[in-house]
Amino acid sequence: MNPNLTRRNLLQGAAAAALAPQLSPQSGGSKKMIGIQIGAVSFVDEGVEKVLDILQERAYVNTLFLAVFTYGRGIAGRQLPNQPLPDHGAQKYDLDFHGGNYATVHSQYYQNTVLKDTRAPDHGDLDILATVIPAAKKRGMKTICWLEDVFRSDLPNIQKLQEHDLYGRIAGTLCFNNPDHRNFLTGLVEDYTRSYEIDGLMWGSERSEMRWELNTAALPAIRAASRASANSVRKKHGSKGSISIACERVTARSRNSFEKDAPANARLTAHT
Repeated sequence: MNPNLTRRNLLQGAAAAALAPQLSPQSGGSKKMIGIQIGAVSFVDEGVEKVLDILQERAYVNTLFLAVFTYGRGIAGRQLPNQPLPDHGAQKYDLDFHGGNYATVHSQYYQNTVLKDTRAPDHGDLDILATVIPAAKKRGMKTICWLEDVFRSDLPNIQKLQEHDLYGRIAGTLCFNNPDHRNFLTGLVEDYTRSYEIDGLMWGSERSEMRWELNTAALPAIRAASRASANSVRKKHGSKGSISIACERVTARSRNSFEKDAPANARLTAHT
């Protein structure tokens, strides 16, 4: 018997021996993740089993990043217009794409938000998580919910969550400081994690940004419009007219801070 062998060494060695098969290159636990973002429309067009066959046979995919909540058609839609269609599936563009929640909306998780009606109408009463997860598990594939920060402007009560700038213009993004938005995201995550045997969550923050496309020929008109907008804001709020994206609640609290930044705002206005 080894005189240096202690009870701790013995237990550590036994634990390592027990775990060795699970950590071997042939075991499923040590596989590298080979994932793909995929929308419900693929399974609707070709069927769950056929899609999973294609993913496993052609690309050795073992993880599905399933688009379960988005109003963006880049992942959840069939194909963007004017882009080539794939060599399988429906050979047409889904120009009537709507988007939303492609799983069942369990109302108990959305009691503290005004954003409640988000069920995607695109594929009837299909619950993509309830449909895909069992089939994926049989094949040893993981299912991760992919959520995207993209919303429609015509959703019920969405205007209460949208951001505004100091000019009163409504943005396409929602304000993270708005409690209704926060409670919606919390409810959405709790709904997926409690209602389904998912393997993870992926947050796709692809928020649209306000961009100025600079055209030198249009600079005089841009400067004139900027001055006119700034003057309008000065008359209404007494500020220097700097732009800040925020919802109405945050905008109301932040106007005083812009007055303190008058020199910087003046330089910005002169530059634009």
